[in-house]
Amino acid sequence: MAKQLLVALVLVVGLFQAGQCAAVAQERGIKIAHEQPKEFICTDDGTYPSPGECTDVYYLCSGGVAYPQACLDGNVFDPVTFVCTPSDEASCNQKFNCPADGLFPYPDACANIYFICSAGQSYIEYCPPNYVFDPITFRCETKEAASCTPTDAPTDAPTDAPTDAPTDAPTDAPTDAPTDFPTDAPTDAPTEAPTDAPTTV
Repeated sequence: MAKQLLVALVLVVGLFQAGQCAAVAQERGIKIAHEQPKEFICTDDGTYPSPGECTDVYYLCSGGVAYPQACLDGNVFDPVTFVCTPSDEASCNQKFNCPADGLFPYPDACANIYFICSAGQSYIEYCPPNYVFDPITFRCETKEAASCTPTDAPTDAPTDAPTDAPTDAPTDAPTDAPTDFPTDAPTDAPTEAPTDAPTTV
């Protein structure tokens, strides 16, 4: 019973403090986001971009747990190359020239991003995690079901220690002496005389 009362007291104090913070923020003209960040769900170990965003945030999944990471120095996590890169070079910030209205895969890559073209304007869209845009079906498909083969994210540095140096001593030098020079004499000079100079001009 005492434990339940303690939890209730902590909850009331927390709500009161949150209400005070919200009142101060409103008084100062600061907007507060009430939406909680969406939880990233790891389906496989690896590195993943933040879903639907071209941002510095990405996730490192290990053992089913997502660890949020951030690129440094103003870089963003590129959802095609799976590395932090300058924002203006990232695939998710590249312009796409629309050939017509419709859906278009990211050029030259089997990626989780694609373009929607409407009235000459391109808009980037993202497939869910572990999905890629299939250029045949024009849908986001699982990596296994897609008609294209995605480039895998780079693997982390190996965790195994380097192997020890070899323990066997080097082998002895060769015991056979080099072979003799060739014993055959050169062939005779050609017996045919050279032909006359060409007569046509």
